[in-house]
Amino acid sequence: MFKQTDKLLDAVDHFMITEVQNSEEFERFINNLNQCFCEAVDDRMYECDVKGEPPPIPTVTAVLHGPDMDVISNLRNYFMHDKTRALVEAPPDRRGRGHRRDPKADHQKFVEVLQRLVGVVYIEDNNAELWSQLQRKVLAKLRDVLTRIRDEFKRAEEKAAPGTAEAAPSQGSDFILKW
Repeated sequence: MFKQTDKLLDAVDHFMITEVQNSEEFERFINNLNQCFCEAVDDRMYECDVKGEPPPIPTVTAVLHGPDMDVISNLRNYFMHDKTRALVEAPPDRRGRGHRRDPKADHQKFVEVLQRLVGVVYIEDNNAELWSQLQRKVLAKLRDVLTRIRDEFKRAEEKAAPGTAEAAPSQGSDFILKW
């Protein structure tokens, strides 16, 4: 599913063997995770790419836009955006869409994620136990997402028999990530 790159493999190794101990380490972890598994997704996997074409496998797109991937995005938005301004006009994203950042909404989504994953609304900066527990829960959600994406690619490959108009992703879906 992923292009085999040293950078991606190094990041995955780091995620799996390095347990965060505080909020600063968790912030780095979630930002790196977001870069590897959210920002690196090929534009063609979104509802409509920059050329206006539909995604090659809509069921994969649905997984990428699902609540488990939202956990990563919501955590990343909380940590990486300026929380001191009431409302922030953000520049257009890579698909040309402008959007507004609301730090209060980012905070509320962060609290909801904490409650859902570790049963609290706040974690002290140096509470290693809770930060590492949150890290493990996020990684478990990522594992579930990747499993569902793998299953969707398998279904698409099985559905696309040779000689039909519908084609399966080339070489087992190497286009999903660009690195």
